[in-house]
Amino acid sequence: MKITDADLNTLNQYLTEKWNVAHRRCPVCQAENLWSISDTVFHVSEFCPGGGIILSGPTLPLICIVCTNCGYTIMVNAIIAGIVTPQSEQASSQEGPSQHAPSQEGQHHE
Repeated sequence: MKITDADLNTLNQYLTEKWNVAHRRCPVCQAENLWSISDTVFHVSEFCPGGGIILSGPTLPLICIVCTNCGYTIMVNAIIAGIVTPQSEQASSQEGPSQHAPSQEGQHHE
């Protein structure tokens, strides 16, 4: 998901409140205020031993903030930062059964 200008404003406000300007030094290279905010929300999914991918499992939406000097990356939770609405809230905002796809439980498709 691409971050809109409104999302970027929300994120900047969140970072101003939570990330002390005096402590915005990179912990790896010690560069000060050389951070770049990604324009995309990424997600991390549950690890699956054996190299598989869990498609229906929980994911965590993240925004990357990268030190432009050394590449050290900070990941900010996009839900907590107010950029992404949790799925549970999205589902509860839908009204009536017409909003949901019919159940295909027990059906097998190849």
